[in-house]
Amino acid sequence: MLAYEGTPDPSAHEALATAVTEGIPLGSVNHEIIGQAVGKCNQVAIILDDDSLSAPQKVDALAALVGVEDPDRLAIDIEALHRRSDVSSAGEEEEIETAGPISPITLLTMVRAKGLSADHVILLGFDPINMGQASRQLFFVAMSRARQSLHLLTARKARGASQPHEFLQNIPEENCDHLIRTSKGTTLYETREAFNDHLRKWAWAARFGRQRTKRNFS
Repeated sequence: MLAYEGTPDPSAHEALATAVTEGIPLGSVNHEIIGQAVGKCNQVAIILDDDSLSAPQKVDALAALVGVEDPDRLAIDIEALHRRSDVSSAGEEEEIETAGPISPITLLTMVRAKGLSADHVILLGFDPINMGQASRQLFFVAMSRARQSLHLLTARKARGASQPHEFLQNIPEENCDHLIRTSKGTTLYETREAFNDHLRKWAWAARFGRQRTKRNFS
């Protein structure tokens, strides 16, 4: 989106440097250009998710927001996306209702869990690195296997992980408990923002510590 909006290189580089230094996603950087880009992306998402609009109406609304080179083609793509979504949703609902039981403790990949169910599901490696290739549909399959509780676990430093996967932000906060467990005990955070803020500070402190260690050895 930054390139699409023609953001000047110095501003884009400044935002990227902040994200790298603080160990946070680019979308979380407190910078005017990031706020504008994220705001526009949210507006695009709202238009695409509006079921009251037809495909041509969505194209018109998008054209008023961003440049649309081929409106007719975009309308066709939106229609096709809507049809695939309807078919996928119907199939996923059927899978949930007809999912069979599994043994008390079973270790499976998300793909192999399709069609099964369990009272309690633990998803390991819930971070951008270990789940880097996972689609939203595959994550839905994994989380919808749970009948009573779902646990999403992110281990700090596991293959370089420092935060949960962005899919967490799509789960209603009121349905979640956000906990961090260390050798000193377990902390329950009242809000997702407080939880995310602690992780950002943690990542920044870890990065600062590594940089300081490198300087001491050089």
